[in-house]
Amino acid sequence: MNPRMSFFFRGGKEEPRSSMNPWPLLKYPWVHIEIPVGGEWDVTIHDATLRVHDGEMLIIKPGVMHRLRKATDGTMTTLYALMSWMRRGSDVITSYRFPSVLPEETGMKVLPILRKLIANAQQQGLAFSAREQELGFTLLEVLSVHASADDESSDEPRIASALDHIDMYWNTTIRRETLAQMTGLSPSRFHSVFQKATGFAPLEYITAIRLQHACDMLASTKRSIGDIASACGFTSVYYFSRCFSSHKKITPSAYREGQREE
Repeated sequence: MNPRMSFFFRGGKEEPRSSMNPWPLLKYPWVHIEIPVGGEWDVTIHDATLRVHDGEMLIIKPGVMHRLRKATDGTMTTLYALMSWMRRGSDVITSYRFPSVLPEETGMKVLPILRKLIANAQQQGLAFSAREQELGFTLLEVLSVHASADDESSDEPRIASALDHIDMYWNTTIRRETLAQMTGLSPSRFHSVFQKATGFAPLEYITAIRLQHACDMLASTKRSIGDIASACGFTSVYYFSRCFSSHKKITPSAYREGQREE
């Protein structure tokens, strides 16, 4: 495997879903994989709606706006995961074209890998980190048979240094002008190139990464919300709570409480 490529498991869960109400419109800076178990789902991507059947797999590329809802009655289970395969600061999935819905055969191969990744993420240590990499590249091998070159998509190597910088210094003050200077682009041109490559404006991308780290801290530590806000690079608890509630549709306190109940 190319040593310059690394796998990152950003989070995932297997949970029951009983409400017929659609989830809010979502987009992530990472690949989103979802597998419905025991029912059917409708997914809206842009303005098109697709039906995802029991066992089939939904794959959403980074930065793509989408919405999910149940299509059949009764309590069903969904398994989802967020992840990225990074090379030179960009997710390699963005350079390839995939069908939005992959067949049940693929879904059944991916399902146990995702369950192992979710279980592995609860552990710590070098061995579990190595296991995550192994599972991640096994998953990529399964997905690769559905990939085709996307001539219209590029990882925009000009912004690779900016993405590397964000990955390393996500919890510090990061200015668009600094990132633009690193790439040799003007601030306005950098903004345009960055958004085209990632689907996010630079500040949106940075905020999404900070909020994901905040979710991890809320779920796994007893640190105060103020401490977490500061540790994740937010200038105040108020601003952190406003961003968190806007992106996650739940307050930080309610999110933490929900994690404790699971």
